[in-house]
Amino acid sequence: MVGNEEYVMFVGITSYKIHEDEKLLNLTKRCINVTNRQSSMTLVVDDSSKIPNDFFKNVHIANVSFKNVAKSLNLILEIAFEWMDLDSCVIINNDVILQPLCLERLSSYVKENPRLLFISAKEVCEHKNFPFSAFYMKKSLYEHIGKFDEGFSFSYVDTDYVLRMKEKRPKGAILFNCGEFPIHHETSSTTKLIQKNGELDERNRKDDLYLLEKWGLEPIISDGNLHRKGYFVDKSGNEFSLKF
Repeated sequence: MVGNEEYVMFVGITSYKIHEDEKLLNLTKRCINVTNRQSSMTLVVDDSSKIPNDFFKNVHIANVSFKNVAKSLNLILEIAFEWMDLDSCVIINNDVILQPLCLERLSSYVKENPRLLFISAKEVCEHKNFPFSAFYMKKSLYEHIGKFDEGFSFSYVDTDYVLRMKEKRPKGAILFNCGEFPIHHETSSTTKLIQKNGELDERNRKDDLYLLEKWGLEPIISDGNLHRKGYFVDKSGNEFSLKF
């Protein structure tokens, strides 16, 4: 639990089948331990993992069987914004490690910049940022854009939300790769797990079809299933950018 009461930060963590991979289980433990030292409250929405409720200490656990990352994200947002009536929250993947003083820096930054509605974290190592691996969201954005689309089970949950933000143009600022929100992300840890257990191809097939049906976009797969986000082509054959 954070000792500095000048800021309050609720953090939700998503995890999936962590009992199936020792590395992912250890990453989740580390993620929770580091987060607990900075947050005022930590909630883990643990999807389809076969572990006892008291496995993790000093953390709130919601054990679910969604097999759907959008549903896990929506549960965190519902708890933060509808049940607890908070003004904002942070959501991170279970393979994300907050850097020292991360949440304190973030809290100060949003107080100085009240127009910010959404902020994605910045990776401190030299590899690609995944904006929704760790993000800050204000309740007003949630009320304007709505929940994550549960028609996507794994891929494009983030893509769809960015497209909806572009479409609805909320009155406020959207900031990606914020230096005041530093993290380290063990990239694609869960993706590698569901690829290993044979789920990935079927999930991607369904999500690809739903993306085409909803937005008329198809993914450009340049480096296999693990690297398929962010590059799309529309029905006219034009490349489509997600830049906001």
